[in-house]
Amino acid sequence: MLLGDLGAQIIKVEHPTRGDDTRSWGPPFKLYERKVTGTCHGPLYKDPPQFTGESAYYLCVNRNKQSITVDMKTDEGRQILIDLARSSDVLVENYVPGKLAQYGLSYEELREINPRLVYASITGYGSTGPYSGRPGYDVIIEAEAGLMHITGEEGGGPVKVGVAVTDLMTGLYAHGAIMAALISRSSTGRGQHIDASLLQTQVSMLANIGSNYLIGGIEAQRWGTRHASIAPYQVFATKDGSICIGAGNNAQFSSLCHTLRRPDLPNDPRFRTNSDRIENHVDLVAIINQVLSAMTTEEVLDMLEGCGLPYGLVNNVAQTFAHPQVVARGVVREIHHPFVGDIRVVGPAVEYSESTADVRLPPPMLGQHTEQILRSVLGYNDQQIERAVRAMSNVFVSKHPILKQKISELRRASNTPRQVRELTDTIGRLLMYEATLTLPLAATTQEQSPVGSYEGQKIAIRQALIPILRSGLSLLNAASDLLHDAEIRHLGLFREESTLQPVEYYNKLPRQCNVDECIVLDPMIATGGTAEAAIEILQGWGVPKIKFVAVCVSRQGIEMLAKKFPEVEFYVAVVDEVLDKRGFVVPGIGDCGDRLNNTA
Repeated sequence: MLLGDLGAQIIKVEHPTRGDDTRSWGPPFKLYERKVTGTCHGPLYKDPPQFTGESAYYLCVNRNKQSITVDMKTDEGRQILIDLARSSDVLVENYVPGKLAQYGLSYEELREINPRLVYASITGYGSTGPYSGRPGYDVIIEAEAGLMHITGEEGGGPVKVGVAVTDLMTGLYAHGAIMAALISRSSTGRGQHIDASLLQTQVSMLANIGSNYLIGGIEAQRWGTRHASIAPYQVFATKDGSICIGAGNNAQFSSLCHTLRRPDLPNDPRFRTNSDRIENHVDLVAIINQVLSAMTTEEVLDMLEGCGLPYGLVNNVAQTFAHPQVVARGVVREIHHPFVGDIRVVGPAVEYSESTADVRLPPPMLGQHTEQILRSVLGYNDQQIERAVRAMSNVFVSKHPILKQKISELRRASNTPRQVRELTDTIGRLLMYEATLTLPLAATTQEQSPVGSYEGQKIAIRQALIPILRSGLSLLNAASDLLHDAEIRHLGLFREESTLQPVEYYNKLPRQCNVDECIVLDPMIATGGTAEAAIEILQGWGVPKIKFVAVCVSRQGIEMLAKKFPEVEFYVAVVDEVLDKRGFVVPGIGDCGDRLNNTA
C-alpha cells in the first residue's frame, strides 16, 4: 500500500475463489450499493453474494491496488506469475518458505528470467532456522517475541496490543528494505532477495526493553501505562476522565510541579533526579493523583496549556478522528468505490514537499483487473486470455455475445464506411454498458510525470484506454477507418505504451480529426484533472463539438467541469438500473437526458 501511495502500479494477486483472507474479516462491512451478482465474477459474488459488502478490514489497507486472480496450481496460472515477474520491479510474497519453490516461483528461479527483480519474502519466522517452516500470525509472534509479556496492567496477565502492530511494523521494515534494494539496483543493475519476518521485527521492536536485558540482565515486567525508566510518564485519572502526562527530563518535571502548584517537589530528595523518581515512583504518583483527581479533565487541560510539558487526553477512536489536528492535517481521505459508494480511509502518514503521496484508487473487487493486466501489462491476446478463463474461474472478461459478434464484424475488411459507422455506434453503446460494469479507470502513472500533473493525467487516460482498446473494443481503430476510406488496419500505437514517453506518445496521434462530433465515454472519473486533460486533447485536435458522458461521477464534479468548458455538453449516465439515481440518463442509451449546461 505504501508503494502504491507513492505512485507505483501495484498488482495484487489473489486466490480465484476466496481472495485475500481479510475480505472475510468482518463485520463491519461497507454494504454494497450496486448489484454485484452478474456484474462481478466468482464465488464471492454469487446470488446472493457471500458477504453483504466489502469488509472494513480489507478496505483499510488495499487502496491504490489492482486485483487479479491466479490459480498457481494450473500451468496457465504459473505462466501468468512468471510473466508478471519478468516485467516487474518488485515481487512481495508471504508464503511459508519453500512453498513457491514447489511451483517454480522461488527467487533463485525468477531471478534467472529477471535479474533486476527485487523479491521480498515476508514470513513468520524467516527463511532459515528450526521454526522457518511454521506459519505465523501477529498475535502468535506478540506472544513468542516478548511483546505480550510486557503489555498489560502491573500485576495482571499478558495482554494483546490493540492493533496488529507486529504485522504493521514488518510491513514498514519491508517497505524500507524494498526502497533500499531499488536504490542499490540503480548502481549494481541487480535485484536481490529480502527476507523479512514477524519474529525478527518484533524482537527489534523490544528496543530499550530488550537492551535492559542484554546490557543489565533485567527481566521485563508489565507496567500498565507507566514507564520502566522514566517518571512521571503515565496516565492519571481526573475527576471525570483520564489524561496522559510525560516528564522526560528534570526541566519538564520542574515545569509540571510548578503547574501543579507544588514547587517544592523538584528539591525533594526523593525526586531530584529521574533515577530518584523511578525509585520513589509510588510516592510521586500518589502526590500527582491527589492533585489531578480533584479536578475535571477540562480544568487540568486549562492548567497545563502552555506549560511546555507533553500531555494529552486519552481519546477513543471517535474522538481521535475528530481531533482538531487530525482534521487540520487532512488525515482522513474520501474516495468513491464503484460498488459500495464513498468510503473514508486514513491517508498516507507522510507528506512531501516536492512529491505527492495520495489515495488514487479504491480497494479493488476480487479479480477486477485480471483482463486489464493480462492485456495491458503482459500483452496477452484473446486466445491466451480465453485459456486463462478456462483454467481460472474469476477473470473479468467480456462475455457479451452481441459485443463479440459486432467486434468480429467490425474487423472484416469488406466493410463500407456506412457499415463501420453503424458498427461503431453499436459497439460504443455496448462498450459503455460493459465498461460501466467491469472497467473502471486505472489512474496509474509513470515516474516521468508525478501524480496530479497535467502529463500524469494524460498518462492516466492512456492507461485507462489501453485495456479497452486491446480487448477488442477498438473504437479508435473504427474512427481511423472512417478517416481512411474504411480500410481496416491496425494503428499500432498501443503496442508501444510501455516505452513511449508521454509527449512522444501524444505527438504520434493525429493533430486534426476530420469529424464533426466526438462523444467521450468515461466509465468512472477519478479526478477532475483527468477529464480536463481529455477535453483539452480533443480541443487541440480541432474537434468542433464534444459531448462528455461520465458514469459513476458526482453531479458536483460535472458541474465544475461544465463551468470551465461551456462549449462542451456534459451528461451523467445511468445505464439500466446498475447505477444510483443521482445522475441523468444519456440520450440513445436510456430516456432523454438532461444537459447540465446550455439548454436541454
